[in-house]
Amino acid sequence: MKHSPVIFLLLLLILLTVTGCGREDTAAGGEIKINPEPPTVRRIEVFGRVKATVRHNLSLDFPVRVVEVFVREGQKVTAGGSLLALDFTDYHNRLQNLNHQLALAHLELQLAEKEVALLKNKLAVEIEKYRQFQAELETNKVLAQKGALSLRELEEFQRFTEEQELIVNELCLSLAALGYPPEEYRDQNFYPVGSIQAKEEKINLLAAELRALEGKIQYGFIRDNLVISEVAAGAVYELPYGVGDIILANERIISLVDLDSLIIEADVAEEFIKEINLGDPATVHPLADYSREYPAVVTEIAKIALRRQAETIIPVRLRLEEVDDFLLPNFNVDVIFVQEP
Repeated sequence: MKHSPVIFLLLLLILLTVTGCGREDTAAGGEIKINPEPPTVRRIEVFGRVKATVRHNLSLDFPVRVVEVFVREGQKVTAGGSLLALDFTDYHNRLQNLNHQLALAHLELQLAEKEVALLKNKLAVEIEKYRQFQAELETNKVLAQKGALSLRELEEFQRFTEEQELIVNELCLSLAALGYPPEEYRDQNFYPVGSIQAKEEKINLLAAELRALEGKIQYGFIRDNLVISEVAAGAVYELPYGVGDIILANERIISLVDLDSLIIEADVAEEFIKEINLGDPATVHPLADYSREYPAVVTEIAKIALRRQAETIIPVRLRLEEVDDFLLPNFNVDVIFVQEP
């Protein structure tokens, strides 16, 4: 049987190919050259969520009533936008009452100061009379000893002198009640309730209370009777009250989140955390629209591991390099780390 030349050539080609595949490349000079394996790209994909790191909880430390609500939960707000209208009637009544008390206290002080001036003038006159009576009494005692004055006349003059002393003492007590005690009592630092000093202290206390009350409404988010937004780009996170509701002192009126403070918090499984470092880049895909992607950078790696759903994870925070209106707080996202060789 004759063999075809074509078949022979095919067999020879196959033999040469097998021989070439079974040997290593030899460089010039007979050295063996081993081709290195191509480097592999490390890809880590984890679950995460969008978070707003800045939240504004607005409250007042006095009760108010809600008159009107201009927003709803989830609504976007901008700086200067009206959120609610409040009824400040009780607050303004308290303010008016304190102003009235303060004006009355000032009037009482003025009257007391006038009374003090009158009493001082009167006391000076009565003290001078008393001194004259005392001098005349001593003279009359000498005259009585010499028989120039009867004992009855001496006793009557002595009674006049004692009555004058009572007048002086009563005036001193009246001045003491107004904060001007006689010299012998000044070192006791005692000020009766109706004294000038007590009235001045009352004015100081009322003025301090008034300033504190006025300060309770000096907030940037209060304009007239409106609660306004101070956040340039925010959203209503929580709105617990409606029209007609009474908001007690220090209770939250409304909560806003700052949309310019969005970050990503990712849950990295413990077996992958060694691959993640500060400054590492990542790509974020929201589950709401996986075609969208946002570049991010690792800014914080928690120093404690957490147990979630039978898995140990380490929270990792990432800064978003680009943000648009689509990305919202509490969105679920996939975070992809690509470790280049």
